[in-house]
Amino acid sequence: MRDADRPLLARDDDFVNAFEARVRVGTEGSDKEKGLGAAVEAVTEPLASSANAGFVRSDADLLVIFVSDEDDCSDDNALANQNGSACYTDRDALVPVAELVDDLKSVKAGTGKRVIASAIVGPQVAEACAPTGTRFIFKASYDKANRTSLKGK
Repeated sequence: MRDADRPLLARDDDFVNAFEARVRVGTEGSDKEKGLGAAVEAVTEPLASSANAGFVRSDADLLVIFVSDEDDCSDDNALANQNGSACYTDRDALVPVAELVDDLKSVKAGTGKRVIASAIVGPQVAEACAPTGTRFIFKASYDKANRTSLKGK
């Protein structure tokens, strides 16, 4: 595993410089942003006990912050051979947000701890433009509205 593939922890040497080296600002990346799916993947098996071992602690809440300039396109690769516009035209192929929420909640089930999510997304700039971050916003709103249901039982 490359060092850049594992999560950064506050106890890591030179945490700030390592974080800055990983952050990419701009719009040159993928046009299929899959933040919700990536969050689930990062904290569930097999990564939870291998590359990301120790990232989720049983004694702590899990906080996830989504930062995006587009809507989430978590699709379990259903749109793999299509361009990014399919994220908006074939929305039925996307993994339902409620399913992704349940997957994140399962990480803290039985611990008495919560999953807390926030979203920093751009506004929709014009009616004709694709929605910006609505799936991320739904996730964050779902968390707020269902705060008690997010706590691990």
